[in-house]
Amino acid sequence: MLDILIVEGSVGEALDAAKARGWQASHETYRDALALHRDEARFTTIHAYAPERDAPGIDYSSFDGIVLGGSGVAWSADDEEARPYLNLLEELFAVGKPVVGSCWGLQAVAVLLGGSVGINERGKEVGVARDITLTQAGRAHWGFAGLPERFDQPAIHRDHVTALPSKAVNLAGNNVSEVQAMSYETDGIDFIGYQFHPEFELGYIRQLHEARAPLPGEGIVLADFPDDPSPHVSVPKERTRVLGNWLDQVEKVKKAG
Repeated sequence: MLDILIVEGSVGEALDAAKARGWQASHETYRDALALHRDEARFTTIHAYAPERDAPGIDYSSFDGIVLGGSGVAWSADDEEARPYLNLLEELFAVGKPVVGSCWGLQAVAVLLGGSVGINERGKEVGVARDITLTQAGRAHWGFAGLPERFDQPAIHRDHVTALPSKAVNLAGNNVSEVQAMSYETDGIDFIGYQFHPEFELGYIRQLHEARAPLPGEGIVLADFPDDPSPHVSVPKERTRVLGNWLDQVEKVKKAG
């Protein structure tokens, strides 16, 4: 059985507002997506911006893998307001466990490891991220086993990675964001991250998009909510295949232990 730690990246007020609407929080969508592939796994959540909500005495080293979910905060990962999240990331990476991240999770890791992020001048990608294309490194990477060279995925993001950390590898991109996935597998860090959201159903993204006020600097909105999305968006097991691959990797690391 795998023990997985999920980091919630939204502030407490946003979590309370989502609960009042009857919506899932980001960490809950990730839990459910991972459970499609490991229904016996155990999940624990911590809150980067609301640590008072965490259970006391959590030992990060006791987990087999760590998940960095998305975030609805208005600031970018390189802003001072993101410092509590980055400080937590340093603690998490110190325990040497496999880590996966989506959207904000990818961006925060990129900043922490020496890359950069910024508002995407091409626009905010919302709904379906089209034609995500694997690089040569991505085609050879375990993270995309069983996926075609080009595929669609759910997405909602204003910011994106503008420069990779020097030791990171770009695994995929599309015509909106050159970095749709990256890995960093050196210096004791085992990380894979996605700019897209395999954990989100398309209807959930539509809810977020319609309810949220525009973020500062948002500009053009590239909204794409097709009536007949591809299986990598609409079929849960296909949409979350990259997460199943990550769990397989976590299992291998644990057994090699």
